[in-house]
Amino acid sequence: MNLDLKTKEDLAAAIRELTQDRGAGKSICPSEAARKVANDCGTPDNWRWMMKPLRGIAQDMARRGEIVILRKGRPIPPEELRGVVRLALTPKPGMERRERPAVQEGIEGPVAGEITEEGPPPWRGMINNGPARKQGQKP
Repeated sequence: MNLDLKTKEDLAAAIRELTQDRGAGKSICPSEAARKVANDCGTPDNWRWMMKPLRGIAQDMARRGEIVILRKGRPIPPEELRGVVRLALTPKPGMERRERPAVQEGIEGPVAGEITEEGPPPWRGMINNGPARKQGQKP
């Protein structure tokens, strides 16, 4: 599908808007931007046709340093864009990928999963392996 210049600009704007709304350290699926533009154009079923042009736009934005393309959570060069990827804001200098914000003062209570005086949380260490089976019984 050949997209006009306005639609290409809309796709780039959607990528910028969604990655900024998601924030640093978070990513979006490229289809989110395609769906947003398709909905805004009044043709919500046409988002799939926008995916190939969107990938080209994402490559251009990554080359300019506006965004980072991620595969399995790791940045990849724009030339290697294929398969399942996500798009994220370019990290600011000195910010590591999974950096967590500082703990806010005035918040009390244990951190999720922390062992307290009462012992570990009841869910800690639980693994759902399905129904219990007798020894030697085939699944």
